[in-house]
Amino acid sequence: MEIRINEDGKLLDLVEQLSRAHHVPGVAAAVIHDGAADIVVHGRPDISRDEAVEPDTIFMVGSTSKTFTATAMMALVEQGLVRLDDMVRDHLPAFEVVDPTTLDVLTVGMLFDHRAGWLGDVDGQFGWGDDALERTVRETVGSAPQFVPAGTQMSYNNGALLVAGLIIEKLTGGSYEDAVRELVFEPLGMVSSGFNPWEAFSRRAALGHMPPEDDEPFGRVLRSYPFPRGMNPAGGAFSTIQDQVRYAAWHLDGGLADGASPPLSEQGRLAMQRPRVEVRSALTGVGLSWLLRQHGAVPLVAHGGNVSALYLSTLVMAPSTGTAVAVLSNSRGGGPVGDAVVAWALEERAGIPKPELRAVRGLTDELAADYVGRYDAGQWIIDVTFQDGRLWLQNGFADAAEVSEEFRNAFLTPASPHVLVDADVIASPANLAGTAGDFGRDEKGRVIWLRHGLRLAPRIR
Repeated sequence: MEIRINEDGKLLDLVEQLSRAHHVPGVAAAVIHDGAADIVVHGRPDISRDEAVEPDTIFMVGSTSKTFTATAMMALVEQGLVRLDDMVRDHLPAFEVVDPTTLDVLTVGMLFDHRAGWLGDVDGQFGWGDDALERTVRETVGSAPQFVPAGTQMSYNNGALLVAGLIIEKLTGGSYEDAVRELVFEPLGMVSSGFNPWEAFSRRAALGHMPPEDDEPFGRVLRSYPFPRGMNPAGGAFSTIQDQVRYAAWHLDGGLADGASPPLSEQGRLAMQRPRVEVRSALTGVGLSWLLRQHGAVPLVAHGGNVSALYLSTLVMAPSTGTAVAVLSNSRGGGPVGDAVVAWALEERAGIPKPELRAVRGLTDELAADYVGRYDAGQWIIDVTFQDGRLWLQNGFADAAEVSEEFRNAFLTPASPHVLVDADVIASPANLAGTAGDFGRDEKGRVIWLRHGLRLAPRIR
């Protein structure tokens, strides 16, 4: 595969404009199309230092790490060490959860398609020893409340990926990090990807930046490492744009860089992209960790990551067109930068027309009353109100006293408007080509949960 660096003037201009518009200090982006990859880099990894982002600059990729975990597990499936239909308790007999009946139905595959049903946003600070993952699973996932029965609803679940990572440790007899390196990174030649902070910061590494204040062009640098080892299977990997090109090219169509070898068979690679569960909003379904959605008539296979709004990553593939996009950045504005680069690449490189906008449905006072209320998303509380014909969603913290200033600044945003575009399905007026969430009802027709940000939040008021 031919790799060109800073040769695509249109892509470079776009990234520079977007970076300024969204106050992003540093961006590395790549577009793969027709068997070639264009990489562009812009800005600085650290605004306090006069250094430029390079193709080998390391960024944290956040939840794209989940696809590394899934690829490693699929490799173990092909080695005959595990099956996706195996019960989780067969591999982790000591694992306990709040609702014991969960373990009667919970399979290894459900960990990757987000159907575990317990509160997924867990956090564990258990140091950097080899027991960090096992302790996090035991002491945080094991005590997470069960929101819905396992296997019944898709709700994005970081904790489930930690359980999957622990199974990988038990199957390989070593650490999760070593398993992913040996099963995924080394075969693909991803020599600059890993998990340990001492490895990242001994190289050229980007630092995360807080949101800017007042008239600052960029926010202040945060120099502490923002991710604990026990959470690595859900989001702790770092990588470079060069490594992301190698990874995306193989998952896109089996293409390999020089000296690389496939981690899986062709059948295994494609099996990861097949839908295991359907979803009503934001996505069309979930494969083996891959998030599946449509861009008009074209199916997309994607994931992304957000590490405390300090690092944002995007990875999107359109296999039917031979196109993939990867974007790495070091501040919250990297999210819209990634979205814009994807939209540009699909239209300009793949020739995919923009999706049609959804029609807005009328929202009566009576129907709005079904939705208005408070919903419990675990760490977050979502308040839904109705004003001027729109639903307004406002995130707050369940226990604000326990939230750091940095975390509050990163995730608290103003109330956002939403409109109804289908039965119990809502979208942002700014993005009527897609959907943002959906409401669920019980057998009596009462709204009992909201799924937003892919997470299911039961109604509490």
